[in-house]
Amino acid sequence: MFATLTLSYFLILTLSKAYNPDIEFFLYPIAAAFSIYIKHRQGYNLYELGLNWDYPYRNIVLGITLGILGFFMGTLRLPSGFHPLKFSAFFLPLLISFSREVIFRSFIQTTAEKHFGRWVALGSTSLLASVPYLLYGLIFAGLGPELWINSLFAIPSVSLISGYIFLKTRSILGGTIFNAVLMILSLILVY
Repeated sequence: MFATLTLSYFLILTLSKAYNPDIEFFLYPIAAAFSIYIKHRQGYNLYELGLNWDYPYRNIVLGITLGILGFFMGTLRLPSGFHPLKFSAFFLPLLISFSREVIFRSFIQTTAEKHFGRWVALGSTSLLASVPYLLYGLIFAGLGPELWINSLFAIPSVSLISGYIFLKTRSILGGTIFNAVLMILSLILVY
């Protein structure tokens, strides 16, 4: 069941990015809800899946700080302004980030931890989370080699940081905020 869900999720996500990137906002919550349902049927409670408020201030500060640092270190230049602010620029990144954390931390990483240990689970989940984005960049978006090589390091690093936050706090709050800050900044800042 785990392998089937994971493979079908990657196939759907990769194809959705190829034809309509906006469908990602719809697919992530469905996959997240399905992941929670499966883990609940396996006997996990929400607390074990990282859906808790343990260390909320630490998670919030860590997520915001790492998100801002990661964004500006990745761009290596300062923004020249802001796009007009929209509610969707804040809500959709939070929804996607929460859904991604449920799928990759609550479902995949906790399952992998049970079978392979904490550190193997962290690394393998980070690589799995990167596959759809790397495939999209290589196959469908036609990125040049310099961007592809940069993406090979940047995309798994973001997932690795989110996974490490989950590993240390056992909550998806910090990783959700971290990913949301990265997405929000990329939506509102002009370069």
